[in-house]
Amino acid sequence: MQERKVFLFLDINGSTALGERLGALSMRSLVRKFLFDVSQPITNHGDEIYLYKGDGLIAVWSWAAAIKGDAVLKTVDAMFNAIERQQSAYERLFGVVPNFRVGIHGGDVVVSEQGDTKRSIGIYGDAINIAARMEDAAAAHGVRCILSKTVAEALANRDRIHEIGEEAVRGISATVRVCEYRPRLDPIPIEHRTALTACTRRAGV
Repeated sequence: MQERKVFLFLDINGSTALGERLGALSMRSLVRKFLFDVSQPITNHGDEIYLYKGDGLIAVWSWAAAIKGDAVLKTVDAMFNAIERQQSAYERLFGVVPNFRVGIHGGDVVVSEQGDTKRSIGIYGDAINIAARMEDAAAAHGVRCILSKTVAEALANRDRIHEIGEEAVRGISATVRVCEYRPRLDPIPIEHRTALTACTRRAGV
């Protein structure tokens, strides 16, 4: 069945070096907490977790749901704010606060069941592949969130969206115009700032 979807790819920055620093068991615990913390904002804003992949995930909306009320941008804001609020907990448990990047794109895809003894939903088409490349572009440009201009132009509020240029996408003949989205971060409550300062001092930073 062909459907119009919006995809969000997310990964922790520098996860290989972080895993080497923390060790396998602590890294597993950090990733578990991180994925829990970012998953709640996703489901709260009407989308679904399509797949957890290592230290990241893929989320998916219908096109209409993602665009309505700029839900996709509100999700990104909420994810970054969720990690900001948990800074002191990450410092206390792991000695580090994870940074992450997000890539977003949307378009027509084919959605179907696949498998026999274990069935799952498969999604096929350029849109999901381009969304993955948007995450790569966020890493390459050193920004928190990249979205395709295709999605950006459909949104109502573009105040925090800034066009970057064109990106070549492996396997796609045409380049894709991309934009940076700068998440709206809420002020950290005073009790969280105090706890974070205490953790930082104990860590000798």
